[in-house]
Amino acid sequence: MRQQQTKDLFLYWNRLRGSNKAPHRNSIEPSDIRTLLPGTFILQRLTDGTIEFRLAGTALCQQFGAELRGQAFQTLFHARDRRMLLRLTDQALTGDAITVLAMDGFSESGEQISYELLLLPLASEHSGDRALGSAVPGERPYWLGTDPIVEWKLRSVRIIDPEREPGLLSNRAEITVPPLVPARHAIQDLPAGRKIGHLTVLEGGRQN
Repeated sequence: MRQQQTKDLFLYWNRLRGSNKAPHRNSIEPSDIRTLLPGTFILQRLTDGTIEFRLAGTALCQQFGAELRGQAFQTLFHARDRRMLLRLTDQALTGDAITVLAMDGFSESGEQISYELLLLPLASEHSGDRALGSAVPGERPYWLGTDPIVEWKLRSVRIIDPEREPGLLSNRAEITVPPLVPARHAIQDLPAGRKIGHLTVLEGGRQN
């Protein structure tokens, strides 16, 4: 995790969960993270399986030039990344690991900016229907918020088991993975050192 806002949201989530795999969604208090809210969002899974924004922060909406609430999450990403993104999001919704994505955002006029996106599972009465997240740009250029971001492209993925890596703030060696994976948990099973596809996976302490 490189961005301070990413670290702060994780630390808040980690404190709330205590000894549980994930905090209950009702334990999230917006006033506790008010400085993080502009870049924070909550995802929900609908009965038809669609994953959409239940809530999205004002800064994130401004950067895309649109209200993101109710929009399908994968539509913000380049078409080549959507199948992998859906699998990663499903793991965030149903799993006990956290996911950190490094991405490039591309604006309507062709500007480019890096983003760090965090996905954190939330417990609820209906398991697997909510996730807390944030998307933070690596810098704040003058055009951000006036020249809308039109898509994100994934650059790297890191899946972390907080039970095995409580610090979570150090960088890891990189291994490459294909852009599409055959099964939900295939990402953490890939061998190290093979260059395949356009993405990078950072080792994060997952255990089979």
